[in-house]
Amino acid sequence: MSSLTVRHRREFFSQEHRSSPRIRFSCPVRWNNGCVDRVGWARDASENSAGFVARAISAPVVGETIRLIFELGERYEWLVDEQAIVQRCDPCGDDLWEVGVRLTPTET
Repeated sequence: MSSLTVRHRREFFSQEHRSSPRIRFSCPVRWNNGCVDRVGWARDASENSAGFVARAISAPVVGETIRLIFELGERYEWLVDEQAIVQRCDPCGDDLWEVGVRLTPTET
């Protein structure tokens, strides 16, 4: 599953300027660029994108393709995307990076 369908009532959310509304996530995340699994913390997701904070000595590179998994408890995980594309990567502390990815569109 690489997309997230969000249903909401307008009065509970501030005005959204993105093509798909984001929902907040707070769970561990694993990401991999073909080498070793690295860890982070999920922040939000939408039908087209996801955001997370990564702890890594070397940051993911804008344009790089990564595998992204949200860990939804001890026994459950969600493979968000096998080929998420890094859109932004901003430093936010010692070896911490705020990462935004574009998710692969799903075919319907």
